[in-house]
Amino acid sequence: MKILILLPKLNAGSELALNRLLREKDIKVVGILRSDVSPFNKRYWKYARYCVRRTGVYYALLIGLFFHLHFIAIAIASCLLWMYRKRRWFTVDELIQKHRLPVFDTTNVNDDATKNFIRKINPDLMASIYFDQILDRETIDIPRKGTINLHPGILPRYKGIWAFFWKIFNREKKGGVTIHFMNEKIDEGRIIALETFRIKKAETPWGLRLSASLKGVKLLIDVLKKMKAGTKFRTIRSRGLARYYSLPTKEHLDAFFSDGKKLFTIRSFLKDIGRLF
Repeated sequence: MKILILLPKLNAGSELALNRLLREKDIKVVGILRSDVSPFNKRYWKYARYCVRRTGVYYALLIGLFFHLHFIAIAIASCLLWMYRKRRWFTVDELIQKHRLPVFDTTNVNDDATKNFIRKINPDLMASIYFDQILDRETIDIPRKGTINLHPGILPRYKGIWAFFWKIFNREKKGGVTIHFMNEKIDEGRIIALETFRIKKAETPWGLRLSASLKGVKLLIDVLKKMKAGTKFRTIRSRGLARYYSLPTKEHLDAFFSDGKKLFTIRSFLKDIGRLF
């Protein structure tokens, strides 16, 4: 079964997932489709301006640091892996070169150039790993087995972005990851795999995001192997009302910090690096 991976250009979670996926001999990745949201692209700065308008300059800078922490953690983990002579950690670009994977960077997943790339690769399945663009029906249906999405939250209760923040904000006791077949709507479609896990009392969004990334790629590998074996998946009916979340506002962040919560701590940051091994 030939699989085309969809991921954003700068995302530590998708980089972690790709490192794990390409170690699996039973999973045949035949190409990479990347959403170009690098600092050299205007979409990056458009999102940065949106973040400043929604949260203010201080919180926008803090959010920027929060997201880049994952890359710092991966850099440290890479050094430790080398020191202890374990597996090396590869960046997405290094993985593409190492495995000689065809890659296409797109700012519009539904344009003709992108669809032509997908048709040329001719995948049996597309798997979206934190991809940040909405696919239209024609794009979704190009692979004969359709397109699945790995979502770092419990659907349909936590649609949208920043599920790791909103679960802690809402004082949830359980986190989770979901895999579903995609349709044209955001985070909708038939759910085929769902895994929940306990949220620790003093958990931070940093730790919860890492937990979702690690649990998510493990679940995705299991689903892909079952698909290759011809397993028929039953539709999972997840409990809870559907709700869509976006980037928190300044008021949400004020309330979050006033409650004594933190996006991350140095202690949790250093402790959780070991979980990347």
